[in-house]
Amino acid sequence: MKRLAVTFALLILTVMAACGGTSATTTTPVTVSSTAMPGTPVSVTGGGTYWMITPAELYSFKTKDFFLADTDTAYMGEIGGTDVFLNPDTISQNLDKFPADKNYKIVVYCAAGVKSKVVAATLVQAGYTRVMELDGGLIAWSQQGYMVVQKTRTMT
Repeated sequence: MKRLAVTFALLILTVMAACGGTSATTTTPVTVSSTAMPGTPVSVTGGGTYWMITPAELYSFKTKDFFLADTDTAYMGEIGGTDVFLNPDTISQNLDKFPADKNYKIVVYCAAGVKSKVVAATLVQAGYTRVMELDGGLIAWSQQGYMVVQKTRTMT
């Protein structure tokens, strides 16, 4: 019995040494491009992509390095830091309200995330490359406990 225990222990040590030694393969750290976009990619008819992001993903942005647009037909409040309140039906005529740099990050939202999907696609078709759309809109933002700011706004 003692001999069996010693043999078993030697077998275990041999296996551990074989598995626990240095690996022949190396792992290279993955570098995320500064242009990498969060969220789920959504293909746009005619080419291009925008990214659907969750309220938590939007909230997690450490700095305000993006243009934030409320694109609803009626003002229901807004996310703090919103840059503009635009009618979704006139986005094509109001592209001058968006950053001139087509590579600048843009986040669009509306009340429930329906109109903002159309706006996101319109911006991509206009040549913008880093467009994000808030999934579920202001309602989802609020339901997840994030602050909705009330201001006096005029739609452009």
